[in-house]
Amino acid sequence: MPSRQAVQLPRDRHAVVDSLENLGGGLFSLALRFAEPFHADPGQFVLIRDARWGSDPLLGRPLAVAWQKKTTAGLLFQVRGRGTEAFSSLEEGATLEVRGPQGRGFPVPAGERLLLAAGAMGLAPLLFAWERYGASRSGELLLGVSCSRWAGLVEWLHRRGVPCTVACDDGSIGRKGTVVDLLERFIRKEDEVWACGPQAMMAAVADLAPARFFVSLEARMACGYGGCLGCVVPTRSGRLRACADGPVFDGREVLWNDLLL
Repeated sequence: MPSRQAVQLPRDRHAVVDSLENLGGGLFSLALRFAEPFHADPGQFVLIRDARWGSDPLLGRPLAVAWQKKTTAGLLFQVRGRGTEAFSSLEEGATLEVRGPQGRGFPVPAGERLLLAAGAMGLAPLLFAWERYGASRSGELLLGVSCSRWAGLVEWLHRRGVPCTVACDDGSIGRKGTVVDLLERFIRKEDEVWACGPQAMMAAVADLAPARFFVSLEARMACGYGGCLGCVVPTRSGRLRACADGPVFDGREVLWNDLLL
C-alpha cells in the first residue's frame, strides 16, 4: 500500500472564498484563495469551517482537494447536512478556517496508462489526479452517476476541458450503466487503476482491477487527524484510519467484505 512514512502535520490557515458556483442538483464548486501558495497531492483533503459557526457545528467538514493552482484550491461538495448547507450560501470574500492539506494521497503513477474510476462525488480527488497526471499518460477518466441531477456537474467538466466518459444508472446522461461497466470496457491488463466512490462500487472495481490498484476511501470523519477512530478501515495490515493512514490505500490490501459489513 502507499508508504506509511510520516506525514507533515496539517497547517491551520485562513482562506477567502474566491468563487462559489451552483452546479444544480445540490452540487457546488468552491474555490478558495490563500495568502500564500497552497500545495497538496491528489487524494489529500482539507477540513473547512466557518468561524461564524462558533461551537455549532463544532467540527470542520472534510472535502477532497479537486484542483489547485498557485494560491487557490478548488473543492466540490454536495449538500448533505448543516455544514454543507451553510457552505452553499457562502458569499465571495467570506473567510473560512482551513486545516490541511491532510492525509496521504495517491502515489506517482508507475504505468503508461492510468484509469480513474469515480462514483458520484468520488470525482473530486480523481479530477485532481487527472489534471496532474492525465496529460502525461494515456488513459481515461470514468464517472458513474445515478440520474440527470448530475448533468450540471458533467457540463462543468466539459467547460473545464476535462475529457470524461460518463455512465448513468437511468441512461439520462452519457451511457446507460455504471462506472464499473465503463471500467470493464476500457481496462487492460497492464493498466493502473485508481478509484473513489461508494464502498460497494469500489469493492466491485477491486474484482476487476489489475495488480496496481489504489482507492481513496470516503469515510465519515469526525476529528480528521486520527484521534477519534471514527473512520477505521479494515486492511491486511490491521485496522487503519482513513483520515491519518489514508484516505488513499492500496486496494488489494483493503478487506472489502469486512468494510461492507
